[in-house]
Amino acid sequence: MTIASMFVRNRVPALQHEMKGQPTTKLKHIFKSNVEAAFKAGDLPARYHAWKAVFKAFIDLMGPDGALYPSHAKIAEKSQTSERTVWAAMNALEKVGLIRVTARYTYDAEKGKRVRTSNAYEIVLNAAQRAAAIVAAAARKAHEASRRQAAMAARVVSGLFHHLPATDTDDPQSNIFRKREIELHVPKMSKWDMIDWLNQSSSPL
Repeated sequence: MTIASMFVRNRVPALQHEMKGQPTTKLKHIFKSNVEAAFKAGDLPARYHAWKAVFKAFIDLMGPDGALYPSHAKIAEKSQTSERTVWAAMNALEKVGLIRVTARYTYDAEKGKRVRTSNAYEIVLNAAQRAAAIVAAAARKAHEASRRQAAMAARVVSGLFHHLPATDTDDPQSNIFRKREIELHVPKMSKWDMIDWLNQSSSPL
């Protein structure tokens, strides 16, 4: 199994163990160096000056154990930018393989299912991990896109059936299984003619 496939398939973040063995000062230095190199190489657009503030705020929020799971709102507050800017910057960072993003979930008893709470971030330590992170990012984005499409299709189908007109089988006004009333066509005649007609109708063949 290749490094990339292990990186994508493993439920445990692939970099976690190596990150824990490094002091946070070294991890922060590696991250800042990688970001600066990406800007110089053109992997990250230099015209987005606010992104540098986002990346600095992001890495400064690393915990003493190397844990990184700040919310976009927290990064935006610390970098004095908008959450939209943070979202774009972090997506770009993941796309070029400088971080690994893992969705964090918790069970919501009211909804009866797992719900996404935040992201856990890991920084890459070498070129091999960066190549694997790029593959993992593409796989994660593709998976999320397929889930969004499936959810959208389900909503469309649900709305379609909701707005369908009533059919003959469920429309009480035109129920095809309802017994049709038999109309008796009684001819107009006198009293004695009527008696004679009834006697003829009731006589055996």
